[in-house]
Formats: sequence, C-alpha cells, structure tokens
Amino acid sequence: DNVELASFHSVSKGFLGECGRRGGFVELVGFDEQVKQQLYKLASVNLCSNIEGQVMAYLMTNPPQPGDESYDTYVNEREAILQSLA
Repeated sequence: DNVELASFHSVSKGFLGECGRRGGFVELVGFDEQVKQQLYKLASVNLCSNIEGQVMAYLMTNPPQPGDESYDTYVNEREAILQSLA
C-alpha cells in the first residue's frame, strides 16, 4: 500500500523515437505531497523544454482519436513500430 512509483517518458526515447527532440514528462504516484512538490520544483529549475519539445510532449500524450483525419495513419505507424520492437 505504500509503494512509491516514478515514471519517466521522453519524446526521443519512446516508441515515437523523435531523436533530437527534447520533451517528456514525469509522473509520481504514491509520494507524499510535500515530497512531490519539492521534486517537481527541483526538476523544473533545470528542465524546461522549448516550444517544439512542449508540442511534441503534448502530441505524445494526446494522440489522434478515432474519427480524426490522421487516426488511421497514426495507428498504422504505431503498430508497425511496436511490431518491429517485438
């Protein structure tokens, strides 16, 4: 019940593989709220993506949805990449 989990994801190192793009996110689960605040403050001092990196992180966390014009292309490319890694 007292498990602390830190999850990091980078635009350039995930399955999107956008090499050279600087953007990503961290999620902290199960951490004391004061600890989370201090870790986020410490990280934000040194880590602030430029606009391009922020856009890439947004697109990574909000992919095309069914009905979107680019949805089929996105799914096909995502599946091909993931299959190549299997």
